[in-house]
Amino acid sequence: SPEATDYTIQADMQGTKVRDRLPDMGLVNCRYTLVLDGKPDPATGKRSLRLTSWDARPRIGHEVPFDWQPGEWYTVKFTVEQTEKSAELKAKVWKRGEAEPAEWTATFSDPSPNRAGAAALYGYVTNVTDAEPGSDIYYDNVSVTPNKK
Repeated sequence: SPEATDYTIQADMQGTKVRDRLPDMGLVNCRYTLVLDGKPDPATGKRSLRLTSWDARPRIGHEVPFDWQPGEWYTVKFTVEQTEKSAELKAKVWKRGEAEPAEWTATFSDPSPNRAGAAALYGYVTNVTDAEPGSDIYYDNVSVTPNKK
């Protein structure tokens, strides 16, 4: 529900490459979006993992390198922990079937927190044409669980 708060969303994800492009795909938690970015950085040629809020007018934008590959399944975990003065965003990404890493892949502390918002899946495909579909995004094993107090 839109009032949901203090939870973790997790899913397995895979994106395909079509006409040399990958999709953006991710998870939503309390109106924050965790995105496996399909566009490579022009300077490095590598992709990234982004934490954003308010896509139409980005209020936060935290990015870390994560060069995910097409056709590979990844497990993605995104939690938002509410504190008295902030929201602590934590994200992990690892290849499906491997052990979950101990460290978080990306973290961000938001001093003007979103306190609630529904869990959701995110996908954005830019390479659709009138004649051909664009990249595919696959989601599997989706779960939403309350954070332990």
